[in-house]
Amino acid sequence: ILNSHIVSQDDDRVSSIPLPFVIVSKDGAIVWYNDLFENDIIGDNELTNKQIKSFVPESKLNSADRICTFNASYNGKRFTVFISALPETNSGDFALYFIDDTYYKDIADKYEATYINEDYPE
Repeated sequence: ILNSHIVSQDDDRVSSIPLPFVIVSKDGAIVWYNDLFENDIIGDNELTNKQIKSFVPESKLNSADRICTFNASYNGKRFTVFISALPETNSGDFALYFIDDTYYKDIADKYEATYINEDYPE
């Protein structure tokens, strides 16, 4: 999936991004994604509707102009997602970068369940 007016195959800047990366139109349609997004996020699932709302909460996308990061879960993994506008396209497109931090979020949840929620004697 490649939209040549946004990304060219030989663009080193895009091919060298070491994170799952997807370009999305302002209406939420997936325009382009890199191999890491395909392998690490989509996995064996088939991308049928080509809408980013399959991977991130729609409410987060609606406020994308006001936030830079948010949490998302997909296929048993937990991500911190970074949003970046693509002003050079003048189309309202934006990029999403996914960081798989499932391990760390699970540890934080266990810590909170063990220590934070206990009633400590005064």
